[in-house]
Amino acid sequence: MLSSSGEPTKKNASACGHAARGALLRRLRKMKLWREEKIAILESVKVAREEALSVLAEERRRVMSFSRQEAIQEVLKGRRLDTRVRAVESVTANGLLDLGAVG
Repeated sequence: MLSSSGEPTKKNASACGHAARGALLRRLRKMKLWREEKIAILESVKVAREEALSVLAEERRRVMSFSRQEAIQEVLKGRRLDTRVRAVESVTANGLLDLGAVG
């Protein structure tokens, strides 16, 4: 409220100050929550990265222990050559382009 001279009253100033403090506290709580979430995300990324590197290192050790024949089989499996060969072998002429009886 304003006084008759146009100045804010003590009651109005007190309410305004209370509202400003409340808004500031809410903002600080949000900032704290945001900071905690950011820290948790960074920690989870670090853990996931370490886990992925561990899995890849184990896979490298496994591959490096292959015999020559095992390595060849792994490459063939990785390139899915058997599946691709079967797909090509399954292609047959279906008669779609046959001309039928001519003349």
